[in-house]
Amino acid sequence: MRSYPLLTTLCCNANVCFRCKSPGHHEQVSCAATLEALTHQDDLGQCPHCLMAVVMGDGCSLVTCFCGYQFYRQEGVKSFQFMKVLSAIKSKLQRVFLRDRVLDAVSVAVTTKSNWDSYWATVTAEDQVALDDDMHSVIDGHHGWL
Repeated sequence: MRSYPLLTTLCCNANVCFRCKSPGHHEQVSCAATLEALTHQDDLGQCPHCLMAVVMGDGCSLVTCFCGYQFYRQEGVKSFQFMKVLSAIKSKLQRVFLRDRVLDAVSVAVTTKSNWDSYWATVTAEDQVALDDDMHSVIDGHHGWL
């Protein structure tokens, strides 16, 4: 499906693009251009289950998506609006979370090293040898802990 994403549903023979989750086949237009054009439609919503873009026609406010999931029109519109906002800030959020994870890992490593150095300075030479021997036996697997 990823190599040829233009599909026709079995249930209602609707043409859809698997890659960008938009209705219709758009071989001559990129997914990004198709989604940009769709964002200007007032009657466009999105299935909260499969994220397929769905045109909200007149009639009942209960919508049945191509995937079979049923949702109310307002829920679909809110889902689409949320995804538009999320796509605009997604890369920034990823950079922030990745930076925070890296900073947390560095902080833990530095704190651990500092704590170990402080602890090690309080241990007698005899206990240091015993701890060192214990550590080597654990690393070598003699206690079966690893």
